[in-house]
Amino acid sequence: MDPTSRRPDRALIVIAAIVVVLVAVALIAVLTRDQRAELDPASPEGVVQQYTGAMIDADLASARELVADSALERCDYYSDYQRERETRVTLEGSTVSGSSAVVRVGISTGYDGGVFGGSYENHDEFTLDRVDGEWLVTGAPWQFDPCVLRGLK
Repeated sequence: MDPTSRRPDRALIVIAAIVVVLVAVALIAVLTRDQRAELDPASPEGVVQQYTGAMIDADLASARELVADSALERCDYYSDYQRERETRVTLEGSTVSGSSAVVRVGISTGYDGGVFGGSYENHDEFTLDRVDGEWLVTGAPWQFDPCVLRGLK
């Protein structure tokens, strides 16, 4: 047998197989990470999910349906809605006390700044009240200010 025509080392084959499996797992994780869990739309968390989704999608009419009239009565300033390109909201927790609820969220906002574009992340909360059996937003972080919805119904 010619010594220059050796078969590939088994350890090398095993390492290559492990690398292929790891790449496949990483690819699956990246492709499925944006799948958000749909929360119960009748819960405070679900209302916040619907509201933030509508605001991010610039569906202001749908967002308005989820806001209590009392939230808009307090608007005494001009608010201009500006949709951010990349906004992501994550649920951090919630507290329900009778007919009031507080939903704590993390908000990540990406800014288009070329190669070194940055992002900003903050933690804030939504307040909700139960009105006629439905949870409605009464207060929101500045990125989702309900005052921009004045005049819609």
